[in-house]
Amino acid sequence: MPKYTKAIVQKICELIEADDYTVSEICKQVGINESTYFGWKADAKKIEFLEAIKKAEERRLATFKAAARSGLLTLLRGKEYEEVTTEYTEDKEGKPKIKHMKKVKKVILPNPTSVIFALKNLDDENFKDLIKNEHSGGIEGSFLHLLKATSSPAEEKPME
Repeated sequence: MPKYTKAIVQKICELIEADDYTVSEICKQVGINESTYFGWKADAKKIEFLEAIKKAEERRLATFKAAARSGLLTLLRGKEYEEVTTEYTEDKEGKPKIKHMKKVKKVILPNPTSVIFALKNLDDENFKDLIKNEHSGGIEGSFLHLLKATSSPAEEKPME
C-alpha cells in the first residue's frame, strides 16, 4: 500500500473538485490503486481523508450550483455579444497580415423553456401545472352510474 501523505490527499481533493476524472483516473494520477483509495476512505484511523474528500465534493457541488445559476440567468435575460471574423493574407515577407475584419453584433433571446422553469420553481403559486379538481357528492353521480342507466342490453339476432 503506498504511503499516505498530505500531498496525495491534497492532489486527490483537487482532482475531485475539478470533476474531470473518475475515481479510477484520480487513483492513476496520484499513483495508488482504487482499493487503496477505498481502503483509506473506510479506515477509521484516516477519518481526515474521508472528511477532506467530503469537503472537496461539497466545493465541487457549490461550483456547479454557481455555474448553473449563472447559466440560468443568461438564459433568462438573453445575451448580446460581438462575433469577429478575420481573414488573413501574407505580406511580402510571408507573415500573416489582416486582409479583412468583420464584426457582427449577435443577440441571444431569452430561452422560453428556462423562463417557464424558473417561474414554476420560484413562483409556483402563480405558475403551476397541476389543477385541483375536487369531487363532492356520492358515487351515484359518477360516469359509470350514468352509463349503466342509459345503456340497454344488446338485442340478440339469430344466426343465419
